[in-house]
Amino acid sequence: MLSYGVLGPLRVTHAGLPVPVGAKKQRTVLALLLARANRAVGLDDLVDEVWSHDPPVSTVANVRTYAANLRRAFAAYGEPDALTRSGDGYQLTVGMAACDALAFDELRRRADDERGRGDLHGCVRTLEEATALWRGPALSGVAAGANLRPYRAALDESRLAALDELAAARIEVGAFTAAVPRTATPVTTPRPAVRGGGPRRS
Repeated sequence: MLSYGVLGPLRVTHAGLPVPVGAKKQRTVLALLLARANRAVGLDDLVDEVWSHDPPVSTVANVRTYAANLRRAFAAYGEPDALTRSGDGYQLTVGMAACDALAFDELRRRADDERGRGDLHGCVRTLEEATALWRGPALSGVAAGANLRPYRAALDESRLAALDELAAARIEVGAFTAAVPRTATPVTTPRPAVRGGGPRRS
């Protein structure tokens, strides 16, 4: 099964090994298809995402080529129907377990249910699993246009919210030392030692 990652640099893997998905513009097309996984993405949106200013006359043909390349890449790993035509555009069909962003959202929903039932230890474990899916800033390295920029920002905000929820849940179960996010850094640094017992008086 192909696995798609957007919670960090864009990646596609099969059995843990990277799947080549092309160069910059083709990766932007794939990123938008993943941002709207299981929904149709119109041709105009794909064109606008890749060429926000002064698109060449070959834009439509280029997008069709990128989509065909992606379909061939997916077919080589046994999933020829993952990317299909839908209207004038395309749809990428992705299972929840196959995309880290979809899995992350589902884990946050599960953690919320666990908290509602009073299962705080379960909530902590689920949020730890969710936040561990992140490998860096969402879609880092992808050239994002008008559609991907807000999607990327929303993902990063969701990560921060999940970290806050995890810290609060850890405090509630008494895991105080684990409540500080792993990325936290001290706000102060030790003062350097003064040699000679301090400043000399004149």
